[in-house]
Amino acid sequence: MRVIGTSRNTIAPFVEREWSAENADRFAGAVAPPNWEWREYCLAAHDGEELIGAAIFRVRSGVAHLKNVISSRARRSQGIGGALVDELVRRARELGCHKLTLVTYYEDKSVRFYQRHGFEIEAVLHNDAFHIHRCQMARFLDQG
Repeated sequence: MRVIGTSRNTIAPFVEREWSAENADRFAGAVAPPNWEWREYCLAAHDGEELIGAAIFRVRSGVAHLKNVISSRARRSQGIGGALVDELVRRARELGCHKLTLVTYYEDKSVRFYQRHGFEIEAVLHNDAFHIHRCQMARFLDQG
């Protein structure tokens, strides 16, 4: 056996065939095989014509993952981030998601921000990217 670097296009037929069989074995009869491909969505907050905040999230298999949320430096602490997160929750429910996740800095004001919006710490990622402690947070959604 040898292992070599290759392109996604080269292995795509193999991966599709093998994962299709695996999903059929794993999910047959219980649920329809889930959509394992990420779909990306973007939100923008405007004040008139001015863009004052943005969020990017991805959805896969009933889970929405918040990649980024940011507001204009001059407009921080004015509810823009909260409005973006609230809209993310609304859209995630609309898309049939049962869970939201995100990764943020641990022991940071962002943790408290997300906790105010219903997220809980699932795991602490010690010495993660660039040796910075981060945490994964999640919020489960009721569908009501």
